[in-house]
Amino acid sequence: MTNRIRRVRRARIGDACRLGRRLQDWKEADVHAVLVVRYGKLIYENYFTGTDEPLGGQARSVTFDVAAKHDLRSIEKRIFSLLVGIAIG
Repeated sequence: MTNRIRRVRRARIGDACRLGRRLQDWKEADVHAVLVVRYGKLIYENYFTGTDEPLGGQARSVTFDVAAKHDLRSIEKRIFSLLVGIAIG
């Protein structure tokens, strides 16, 4: 691997870290997690504390992690229709 490629990879990881820090500081966005995958490899993963409102429950502050369960409601339909659109297009 050349030094140039190593520098580019480090820069991409640095960009991901900066993005994660900016999202963590932007409380109104209420981001629960940021994962960055590049060329099939996970290069950045960070979880945040945010508000979660389960169906039929009250909003509460949750420290999210890899094992935290989310109330997805109808997001599955949106993702499925996005994938169908990509497959057709």
